[in-house]
Amino acid sequence: MKKNKYIANVALIVLALFVGVMCSCRDDDDVVTNNTTINEKDAEKIIDSAITEWGISMEQVTQQMNSYSLVTSQNNDFLMFSNKTETCHFSYKFINDSLYCALVIMPQLAENADLGNMLRGYSYIGELSNIAVYQNKGEDILACTYEYKEDDVKFQAFGFTPINSEMSAFASAGGITAGHEWVDLGLSVKWATCNVGAEFPEEYGSCYSWGETEEKEENNYSWSIYKWCNGNYTSMTKYCTDSRYGTVDNKTTLDLEDDIVHVKWGDTWRMPTLTEIEELCEKCSWLWTEVNGVKGQNVTGPNGNSIFLPGHKYLLLGSYWSSTLHESNSYKAYALHFAGRGAYGWGEDIRCTNFTTVRPVTE
Repeated sequence: MKKNKYIANVALIVLALFVGVMCSCRDDDDVVTNNTTINEKDAEKIIDSAITEWGISMEQVTQQMNSYSLVTSQNNDFLMFSNKTETCHFSYKFINDSLYCALVIMPQLAENADLGNMLRGYSYIGELSNIAVYQNKGEDILACTYEYKEDDVKFQAFGFTPINSEMSAFASAGGITAGHEWVDLGLSVKWATCNVGAEFPEEYGSCYSWGETEEKEENNYSWSIYKWCNGNYTSMTKYCTDSRYGTVDNKTTLDLEDDIVHVKWGDTWRMPTLTEIEELCEKCSWLWTEVNGVKGQNVTGPNGNSIFLPGHKYLLLGSYWSSTLHESNSYKAYALHFAGRGAYGWGEDIRCTNFTTVRPVTE
């Protein structure tokens, strides 16, 4: 499972909330059924009692939690409450007096408890340092679960934070769609932080021939094994605008079923069009740099946010497909190309080549 920076950030936020939080396990006739475990129904009740209205002030949180005991208030950005027998704790973090993170700590879940029932509407997206992270269907809230031990007693924590709102720590840069990160560069589309097949921004990822959705062996590319022709560049069977190159269908943009991004990532993810690549080149600043030993281009959008595009590990340059066919030469498609010393732009690539990777975009 991909470990991305948003998962890391939310995990660190939740870990920070654990500092100073001391829980004990004693009987609570209202919600806790015993002193070591809690069943699914009672855990749901506790989670539901946590505040989930993001952006409200510390004063509003205090008013809404008036049935619980205030344990501590620190630095004008942290509140912690407990239930009457101190078996459960509710902690809240604020940015500029706006709620952006909530944490619930309770006794260990019973063995038959189902996290899926307690986190209805959330899907699992990854794990970091034993913290499991989930994302809601609206893709604007992250939830995480963590089990820890104190004085030989186990506890379960549930943390929640928004990712696409003004009070979110992540909102200024980007978010997550279908488990994959994107960055808002201030352009017409959001750009992914990683290439298809990569787990980290500096990885080049997988290479594909244009319009194909399966990888080939490296350096193994030719018209004889290209999916959309009958053995040579004059016998195209799909995506052709000129009879000199095959059967004309006048398709100039990849169908989604032939778009490797949409096939692999789903949802609204797709390959960028030539127009979107032109926008990336014309409206962003480019800097040839190095990340973790990998050379590539740091691309900064007009709003100051940036992405890193790595170069190929052997060629020391970058080649990234668009979804757009070359209008007059149907055996070619457009791609983004770059190298060192400030050289970057769009051009043509032979459709059957497979040194070319893809950087996804989403709406």
